[in-house]
Amino acid sequence: MNFVFISPHFPATCKNICKALRVRGVNVLGIADTPYAMLEADLKEVLTDYYEVSDLHNTEEIAQACGFFTYKYGKIDRVESNNEYWLMTDAEIREQFNVFGKKPDELRYCIQKSLMKAKFIEAGISVARGRVLDNYQDARNFVDEVGFPIVGKPDRGVGASGTYKLANDYELQAFFAEKPETEYIFEEFISGQIITYDGIVDRYNEPVLAMSSVYGEGVMESVNSDNHIYFFTDRNIDPVIEEFGRRILKTFDLRERFFHFEFFRNHADGRILALEVNCRAPGGFTMDMWNYACDTDVYGIYADLVAYGHTDVYCERKYFACHIGRKSNRDYKYNHEQIINSIGHMVMNHMELPPVLARAMGNYVYLIRTADKGELMDAVKNILWVD
Repeated sequence: MNFVFISPHFPATCKNICKALRVRGVNVLGIADTPYAMLEADLKEVLTDYYEVSDLHNTEEIAQACGFFTYKYGKIDRVESNNEYWLMTDAEIREQFNVFGKKPDELRYCIQKSLMKAKFIEAGISVARGRVLDNYQDARNFVDEVGFPIVGKPDRGVGASGTYKLANDYELQAFFAEKPETEYIFEEFISGQIITYDGIVDRYNEPVLAMSSVYGEGVMESVNSDNHIYFFTDRNIDPVIEEFGRRILKTFDLRERFFHFEFFRNHADGRILALEVNCRAPGGFTMDMWNYACDTDVYGIYADLVAYGHTDVYCERKYFACHIGRKSNRDYKYNHEQIINSIGHMVMNHMELPPVLARAMGNYVYLIRTADKGELMDAVKNILWVD
């Protein structure tokens, strides 16, 4: 089997997928714009071949690389980046080389937020009111319907990048005075808790791993306020989230890939609203948290599905696993040594993050696990206790 991996070195989790595929006898053929000499040694060891392009935005160059791989190794069986940024590139190459997986016409429903919203409604799931708007007057008319604040975000965007919470008419006018060229969708602001339905789906569209994360505060709020953040994988998935997640899987027909669906639980009335669908794994250390929560290897599960079409691994959610990110602009009650002395038995990993990641994830991150939710929340409280 020939698996073309676009950008196998970034994000770091991609290397783990490459390793798992190679162990199962898959030819992993990497394409990226990084010189081969700069790749990490353990990634080089598992790549069957590597083709350097000058620009990963140039689909023609990537197609040339795939043509070379086809000549050298035979038909390409998979093309994936497992990276939201390159999803459409993956789809375009699949279409050119007749490879299994989503093609561009299918994928647009997974990356364009206005089309997602229509699909959610088709699945019978409530959504925040919203529409694509390109001028101040239309946006002001929308505000007359839903009231301030509203949220503006790129209709086709990556994560929370370029997202604005607009609280009044002055901010709305200022936004349109400097609006980026990209199309923006505007939505009513929902005060609610973010809950996800995530996992891995097989080629028959059945989930073989299902997880759910619960956020103390949304990423957008943490980024905008430069606040600390925590979220945890829940041992017991909310039945409504489970039902809605499975409906979305059926409606979007993903097949053999990681998935990450986001919902709001409205603080006002408790309703669950669909927010976003992502045809890739959640970011950060979430997949490590899945491994901690289930004592498993999620990279191996995915590689099983690719290589064999099934997996014999059954995942039991044995623990809560939590990401707790501290910010350097806070004066915390307990220092690192005190935390390790107090809850070291729960800490699976801890590390300082580079500034480019710190605003969304924390300057210093603790990954913890425990089977007891009360113990988990006490740990969160103590780590994030501001003196």
